[in-house]
Amino acid sequence: MSNAPLTPAMMPTAGRDLCQVFCNGRIFEGWTDIAVTRSVQDMAGRFRLAITEPTNGAGKVLGWQIRPGDPIRVKLGGMQVLDGFVDVRQAGYDAESHGVEIQGRSKTAAAIEAAAVTEEGAPAGPFTDYTLDEIARSLLAPYEIGLKVIGDLGAPFANVSAQVGESVFEVLERLARLRGFHLYDNAQGELVLASKTEDSAPIGLVEGVNILAATATIDLSQTPSELFVFGQAAGDDEASGAAVANQKAVAKNSGMPLPVPRPKVIVLEAPGDQEDMKARANREMAEAAAAQTTAQVTVQGWLTGDGALWAVGTTVKLTSPMLLVDRDMLIAAVEFLQSDGSGTVTNLDLMTPEAFALSAPAADAPTPETEDGSEPDATEGDDVEDTSLSAALWNPRAPETTA
Repeated sequence: MSNAPLTPAMMPTAGRDLCQVFCNGRIFEGWTDIAVTRSVQDMAGRFRLAITEPTNGAGKVLGWQIRPGDPIRVKLGGMQVLDGFVDVRQAGYDAESHGVEIQGRSKTAAAIEAAAVTEEGAPAGPFTDYTLDEIARSLLAPYEIGLKVIGDLGAPFANVSAQVGESVFEVLERLARLRGFHLYDNAQGELVLASKTEDSAPIGLVEGVNILAATATIDLSQTPSELFVFGQAAGDDEASGAAVANQKAVAKNSGMPLPVPRPKVIVLEAPGDQEDMKARANREMAEAAAAQTTAQVTVQGWLTGDGALWAVGTTVKLTSPMLLVDRDMLIAAVEFLQSDGSGTVTNLDLMTPEAFALSAPAADAPTPETEDGSEPDATEGDDVEDTSLSAALWNPRAPETTA
């Protein structure tokens, strides 16, 4: 973005409903159709902004030379909501009007599209004894994407590398699952690694007070009764065979009770130890519990009662007798809208906060044992017959498990 100073004429007082676009040293206002979205389930926020004016109007649009690739910052109500780039520009006219529409995404979109490779094109890595944030900073550095961490990162990874064809996002998402973290962007264009919600007092959303419209869904169809995660740790000179291959964690459904048992099994995406199994199982079960109750709420304007923009990853207290909901909920996604048809509103997608709680109870797998009940010697682990499900998953030569 240009560093040219803004003239006083370019610095109007932003109102609560004013959208401002900062691009190429100028401020663009007067947008007639606005949509800005951000989500804890999306690594890059998005925007779509349009302006239409009569052909015999002031001719403002003719001077709006915003092009794909231009860096851009978007402010709503005087507060920044997105820092990124323009992806698409559309322009059109007819006998009565002409207009321009631009679309774009946060800076973090670069990590979604770019392969995780070295300068020679080889898969990035290996990262030996790197923590999750250290790997993230290394992979994000070429794109000048900042990083914010919310939560405990846990132990370093013993040895990981990007797989052929993986994007930066895919590498980080794979590793984040092992540590129970989510990936999303913030208003400054930084990548956020979060395993818990932001510390803040819940904002009240009350039926008949500040809710324009709302819907809620309670759905148990995708919730497992218990979740088994199987995997193997990285072997070394001190541990091998069954001592590293037979790894398991179990998470129980802590949400609404299910009418019938519904166990689910997943295999760890990369080698990991017992703590990795727990974190992976807890995150998967927490997300399933969070998806049981979801709500969509529309409120007037873009700002909360405290004068801040509605923000993903924060907590609200939803009270709606009609929806049968009276509890804290997590803002999973926000959509800021403005048009002649809708006015200025914000759509909030809510889920229960368990997705970030990561506290679903987990049962440790028992230590593998030999036939006489003793623990296997790490140096002789390959000779220990293991008929568990984890062995069948990881070792194609293992005996079939019988009922």
